[in-house]
Amino acid sequence: MSASAKAFAKINIGLHVLKKRPDTYHDIDSVFHRIAWHDRITIEEADDLILTVSGISLPTDKTNTCYKAAEIFFGRIGKSPQCAIHIEKDIPVGAGLGGGSADAAAVLSLLNSMHDNPLSPTRLGELAASIGADVPFFLQDSSARVGGTGDVIVPVRLDLPYTILTVWPGIEIDTSWAYGALGYDSNRTREPLPDNMIGLLSTPRELQRCIRNDFEPVVFSAYPAIRDLKTNLLEHGAVFALMSGSGSSVFGWFEHATDVEKAIASLPPAYRYNLTAPHFRPNGNGL
Repeated sequence: MSASAKAFAKINIGLHVLKKRPDTYHDIDSVFHRIAWHDRITIEEADDLILTVSGISLPTDKTNTCYKAAEIFFGRIGKSPQCAIHIEKDIPVGAGLGGGSADAAAVLSLLNSMHDNPLSPTRLGELAASIGADVPFFLQDSSARVGGTGDVIVPVRLDLPYTILTVWPGIEIDTSWAYGALGYDSNRTREPLPDNMIGLLSTPRELQRCIRNDFEPVVFSAYPAIRDLKTNLLEHGAVFALMSGSGSSVFGWFEHATDVEKAIASLPPAYRYNLTAPHFRPNGNGL
């Protein structure tokens, strides 16, 4: 028996870090939206728990989120971990695109399906949350308004009529460093995304003025090439551009194919990029 699935990356359409919690985590307000950049996860039956990776070098032990996901799943259903997981890795690491979380969610979903769905969506979500804050989002296909530490997920209907150019400049950003660099304390709560956030998606230049990614100032200061990348996308016709997550990827929305071509031609050869077509839906469905 074997099964496989694509694990799609996400971008953050706005990322407001509201406050630092007493438990040292941070509350956020963001809209997560899937893009076409993806890994492929394949799982087969085996005598032990085996993890292999191609495309990008990654650890294949307990530090890998997919390994953790398999261990936790089998522990919950009371069986010894017996499966061979292969990750065809294409989503860059340390890019703010949620690749590791997407992969872990795909492992949970595939294993649950392969074992006749012993865990309800609620139980599967609990396992996902124990692996990482973003993992529960990737168990479903819809875009979502995400709050709390990433555990408050409200699906939203997004039908973006733009080509999304997502660019990784070859820089890996450590999320823990980025949160620490914000220098937040627990005595102040910052403003959330605007109430009319979803309505502003149809007026991207207005959206550019109303939302932000709170990590941009600290990341841009430490890595000016990422700031320059965002500027470059806007100068080449992007109607909206923002860094995703804690970096280092930057995405731009384009209305015209010629602008996309010019933006791509302007990128340094070492940069990697992905194009997401207008009206993209992961797996052809979702909200």
